[in-house]
Amino acid sequence: MIGAGLVGALEQLCLRRWNDQDIRDDLSELVELLQTELQVMSTFDVYRGEVLSGALSWTPAHKDETFWRENNEKLERNNLEVLRCLARSLHESQDPVVLSVACHDLGMFIKHHERGRQ
Repeated sequence: MIGAGLVGALEQLCLRRWNDQDIRDDLSELVELLQTELQVMSTFDVYRGEVLSGALSWTPAHKDETFWRENNEKLERNNLEVLRCLARSLHESQDPVVLSVACHDLGMFIKHHERGRQ
């Protein structure tokens, strides 16, 4: 769902001015259900997959303080694999969303790391 861009596509559809109230209601319900499911799925593995794919977007894990507190140490696993991918995104991407998400995530890592603010 995340990799296919379903969240973004639904959000864009919700921004359109639909004449049919049923369409607006259905889209709102789909977004709400998807957000609920994504909150349940906001695990480190989903986040890691997104980072490794290089297709960063503002999915729920990026904004969830609890996610960062609980998963901060996992960012250092596998020879800093996820952190290296975030840094690579900063160097290689031209997409402003990818750049802002990568900066944000690196900041959240620093904020929640035991030695991050020393």
